[in-house]
Amino acid sequence: MRHFSFPGIFSLCCATLLTACKLYYPVEQINYKPVQVSITEGKRLTMLLCGPCHYNASTKDYSGKKLEDSPGMLGHIYASNITKDPEAGIGSYAASELAYLIRTGISRTGKLMPYMKRPNISDEDLNTIIAYLQSDDTLVKASARNPGKTKYTPIGRFGISMSKPLPYPTQASMKLSANKISRGRYLVDNLACFHCHSKSYPSLNIAEPEKSKGYMGGGNRMKGADNKTIQSPNLTFHATGIANWTEEDLRKALQEGISKNNQALAFPMPLYSELTKDEVSSIYAYLKSIPPIDNNVKRKDTNLRDGYSGKELYTNYSCKSCHGTDGKSPFDLTQAFNKYDNETLKKYIQNPKAFGNTQMPAFENIIPEEQYPVLIQYLKMLGQSHAPE
Repeated sequence: MRHFSFPGIFSLCCATLLTACKLYYPVEQINYKPVQVSITEGKRLTMLLCGPCHYNASTKDYSGKKLEDSPGMLGHIYASNITKDPEAGIGSYAASELAYLIRTGISRTGKLMPYMKRPNISDEDLNTIIAYLQSDDTLVKASARNPGKTKYTPIGRFGISMSKPLPYPTQASMKLSANKISRGRYLVDNLACFHCHSKSYPSLNIAEPEKSKGYMGGGNRMKGADNKTIQSPNLTFHATGIANWTEEDLRKALQEGISKNNQALAFPMPLYSELTKDEVSSIYAYLKSIPPIDNNVKRKDTNLRDGYSGKELYTNYSCKSCHGTDGKSPFDLTQAFNKYDNETLKKYIQNPKAFGNTQMPAFENIIPEEQYPVLIQYLKMLGQSHAPE
C-alpha cells in the first residue's frame, strides 16, 4: 500500500502549511464538540494515519521529517511538526481547527494542503485523533524542532494551486460499520492506500476514492530510497495482482513488511503494525470485493546466484529501499558498525522491535544463517564510506 506514499500523497499535504492559495476559513461556524475518548486508541490511530509522514524515528516524536519519497519535480517536501509546541507545532490549534484541517485540508491561516483531506473520516476516529494530539503523551510533547523548510518548484506550486478545496461536512459522519467489506473500504480510504496503489496521483478522487482511475490496480510511479522510479503493485484480486494471496499473506505484509515471496516491502511502504487482526481481515475482504484489474506491474527479480556479494544481499532484502545506496537515506544505518558488534547487529536485523525500532521489518527466518556474515560485513563497509560498487 502506504504510505510517493501516504504513504505518499497524504504526505505532501501534511508536509507544509505553505501553499499558493488562501481560502475562506469559517472555522467559527463548525459545530464541533470534543467528547471523552480513549487516548490509547487515539495514539494507535494517529500512528496509523499520521505516523508514516510525521513520526520521526530518530527523535521518537511527531516533530516531522523530510519526505524522501516525494517526487523531485514538486520540490523538497517536509512533514510538519505536529507536537503541542505552540509555535513550531500545532499547540495553538483549537480542536475545531484541527477538525477542519483534517477533513478539508485547509489550515487555520486559510491555506490549502490538498492531500491532507480526510472528508470521510468518522466522527469517532476524528474525535479520538484530536484528543490524542492534545494529550500529554510523550510522542506529542511540545518540541520546538523544525523538521525543515518545504521548497516547492514552480510545478509543485502550480499543482497545489489547481487542487479544489472540499467543503466541511454539514452532517455528522456515520458510525463505523460492523460489515467487513464496508469497514475495509473505510480503512483503504483513510489509510490512503488508494493514493499510492491507483493509477496516478493527479487522477485520484479524494471524496469518492473508488472513482479514482485504476483504483487499487497499481502502477503509480513514485520515488524509492535510491531516487529511482518504482511502481506500486496491483492490489486487486487479479492474477497480475494478489489473487493468490491469503489473508495471512496480507497480514504479514501490512504488519511485518514482508511480502508473500519473503522479501521486505520496498520504501515508501510503511509498516502498519498497529492494525488489528479484524482490521486486516476487513481490508482483505474489501480487496476481494472490488473489480479486479489486469495490470502486470514489473517487480524486481529476487533470485540470488551462488557466490552472492554483500551488495547483492543488501539489494535483495530491500535494505536499499529504506537506507539508500549509501546506507544514509532516509534512515541512516552507517553508525551501526560503531554501536553494535557483529552478533548484536545480527540480532537487531532479526528482531528490530526488541531494540525499539517499530518501523523496520524483522528478518528472522527470512535471511539464511550463512548470509549474515556477508551482509554485516557490507553494512560495516557502508559505515566506513567505502562500500564497493
